[in-house]
Amino acid sequence: MLRSNIAYSSSVVSRMTESTASIWRASTAGGKVDTFDLKVGNQSFSLRYHVNGANINNTSADKDNTSILIALSPSTDGTLNIELPRSVIDSKGLGNVNEDYIVFADGQHIDAEQTITNNRLRTLAIDFEKGVNQIEIAGTRIVPEFGQLNGLLLSLSIIGTLALAMKYRRLGKTS
Repeated sequence: MLRSNIAYSSSVVSRMTESTASIWRASTAGGKVDTFDLKVGNQSFSLRYHVNGANINNTSADKDNTSILIALSPSTDGTLNIELPRSVIDSKGLGNVNEDYIVFADGQHIDAEQTITNNRLRTLAIDFEKGVNQIEIAGTRIVPEFGQLNGLLLSLSIIGTLALAMKYRRLGKTS
């Protein structure tokens, strides 16, 4: 499969919007771009992909391992190109710096080429062999089950704890 590596300056990356979709389509060598729904907790997210040499049977999220599991049935060696929205899964290190995703084929570490990176998504090209039944893409963060509700629940918990602490403190002083 022919792939071209394109380097973008930070100013070009920050301006990329619709051009991302057309560049990604070009990287799939004119093939059909499909979507699958990834269910994470009570939420469902559509992820765009193109695969040659296989059919995708099932997808799931593993929150404990911050990873996406993709079950496939390959008929030949092939390539999976997949868009990973940062709002769904990301891989960041200290200082909020991009880190490579860790990719496994049937539990064995394999290399993946990152073809697009911008502030909205990252795209991977993953080559696999005919006998592979599962690809796992592991990052450092996967969408929280409760989304923005987590921050609200944490804030309410802290406020409640402070209120109780002040109430018991006043009760202790009057005795």
